[in-house]
Amino acid sequence: MPGVVQELRRLTVQMKPGWYRLRVSVTNLETSVKATSERAFEVF
Repeated sequence: MPGVVQELRRLTVQMKPGWYRLRVSVTNLETSVKATSERAFEVF
């Protein structure tokens, strides 16, 4: 798709069991248009 960049990142962090929310925001510096995505996940 034009204008779409998909990037996979792997992080190694020790997190306690529970529910977490990850929010990513990206801003176009030329137009100041902002896109935000949010996802909830559970650590066992």
